[in-house]
Amino acid sequence: MKTFKRQQGLTLIEKMVALTFASIVIVVTIPAIIAFTGRPQVIEGHTLMRPIQGKVNAFLQENGSCPKGDLTALGINKTFGKFVADIELNDQCVITATYRDDAREKIAGKTLSWYAGADSEGNIHWSCGTAIPTALGENPRIAYGAGPESTTANYAPWLPTKCHPPRAMDERKPAVVVLLTKGYFELD
Repeated sequence: MKTFKRQQGLTLIEKMVALTFASIVIVVTIPAIIAFTGRPQVIEGHTLMRPIQGKVNAFLQENGSCPKGDLTALGINKTFGKFVADIELNDQCVITATYRDDAREKIAGKTLSWYAGADSEGNIHWSCGTAIPTALGENPRIAYGAGPESTTANYAPWLPTKCHPPRAMDERKPAVVVLLTKGYFELD
């Protein structure tokens, strides 16, 4: 009668296959983990700006112009969060959130801005970007007026879909919103 030697452990090939499989799983999940931890940090700024947008909308409907000064004109105290250092409102209806230096490295110290504007029927719309456009007044506002170093492309996957920048120069379709200064402008 033959006795078979009991196998004790895994062969080298089996160990290599298991290690390869584990490595692939780790490589695939790391970006998802980074996005999972980074997205809430960016969304915090967006979430903190939503009530301010509502108050600006109400102010625009009542007065026909942007509030002068800062958030105190709307009855809002200084606003900040765990990852947002400050939120400001200027007299051009631009709400800007500045992220803290201890936030994820792609957003640390960067800003996210929402721009109020109106269509031809007087409906208020908001567009977002990362830089306050330089062409104000009667010129249209372009949300993506930032330089490459501060562009939302650095953290676009974490932003609300409305804030995603164009993928390439030939695909540029910037969100154009008319500046509100003294009432609503008619668009042709």
